[in-house]
Amino acid sequence: MFEQIDPATIAKEEKMPLIEGKLDLVSVKVDEIRRDEVRFIPDLREAGGKGVRDLVNSWIGSFSNVVTLLKLRDNESTYLRGIHSDHNFKVLLMKTVKKIA
Repeated sequence: MFEQIDPATIAKEEKMPLIEGKLDLVSVKVDEIRRDEVRFIPDLREAGGKGVRDLVNSWIGSFSNVVTLLKLRDNESTYLRGIHSDHNFKVLLMKTVKKIA
């Protein structure tokens, strides 16, 4: 996922965007005064389940849900516990979240 949202990887490998958004000029009314604003559609932040951050958070949550089903060979540990203790995983997760912030 990190590579899918990394601008350098996208340009180098000529990938198609994982998520497309657009800028739109919208008219909003604030305190009885109407004004125009430029907004991203969908919203880049959390937006009641409809923003880009909501979408990426749901992907990460889905990945986590799948790995909770996987047991390691010792039948005691889960794969999720193993990857959360892995330093490289933590770094990539932090970089991914930072890119979409």
